[in-house]
Amino acid sequence: MQVTEVLTDRYNREIVKLTAVCQGSTCPEDNTFAKATPSADITMTIDNPEAQGILKAGRFFFVDFTRVKEVAAAAVALLAMVALLGFGAGCTTATVPGANGQPATTVPTLDTNAVITGINAVVPVAVRLAVQKDTNCGPYLKQAAIIFRAAAMRGDFDPLMIQQSLASISIKELRTDEAALAEQAGLALYQAYVAQVVSAKLDQVVWLRPVLDALSRAIVQGLPPN
Repeated sequence: MQVTEVLTDRYNREIVKLTAVCQGSTCPEDNTFAKATPSADITMTIDNPEAQGILKAGRFFFVDFTRVKEVAAAAVALLAMVALLGFGAGCTTATVPGANGQPATTVPTLDTNAVITGINAVVPVAVRLAVQKDTNCGPYLKQAAIIFRAAAMRGDFDPLMIQQSLASISIKELRTDEAALAEQAGLALYQAYVAQVVSAKLDQVVWLRPVLDALSRAIVQGLPPN
């Protein structure tokens, strides 16, 4: 497309107009594009001073339109929520009375319920969106739920080991973008919580098992009934 006009409005914003190049150009590529879109116009208002002056009148530019996947908006919202909840489940302390006249001690603790609440808010919704987009991903997500549940029962709390188990699912061809988002959203919450448990040197069985179990149940909750 060619920039045919550049104006400045009263707010010092650039008004840029572009027009598709017509057939008859000396450039063969222009003629090829002109056959596909013989007529097209774009008008843009540019308010960013750093971007102003780039699209100068008379210059030619390739213009490409790439479709945004429907998952993009959901991904941004879900991952933002994951980040907020992951960092919001911070380590706190509790005072434990001393035994046999010993002074009270302060021990680190975490709010497990806050993490589980975050999982229950994010994962079932993401799973439902994934299944609505492509029902074929349901069996994959069921297998993912089983893997999270098995890891909780065995005490395999290392996120890397869980990711390796997920990668070994035989029907991973059914792992759509939306299914991956649902899986990774819950896993991101879990990873943030694991880091805090390790940092506080807490008992991993006590603190991580209920969260992994909640992650498994959240996936199942989002799946349609059999």
